[in-house]
Amino acid sequence: QSENSYPDLKTIEDLQSRFKKCILFFDNDKPGIESSLKLSNKYSLESICIPKEFKVKDISDFIKKYGKEVTQENLKLWLS
Repeated sequence: QSENSYPDLKTIEDLQSRFKKCILFFDNDKPGIESSLKLSNKYSLESICIPKEFKVKDISDFIKKYGKEVTQENLKLWLS
């Protein structure tokens, strides 16, 4: 889902019925952070983002810069 295109309530409810946990994880830029906060508040969803100190915009940049193992370790931290 793009941070410029919001899912409707039916889509959110469908996802919540199929998964134990639904988490918003948009790009770590202004539009991504603002959209994540808006959807998080609107649908009471958990939201995570990559801390600014890593200096990357999204998870694919994080993997490229830090590797798979570091990414997995940090995702566990961010999700706990």
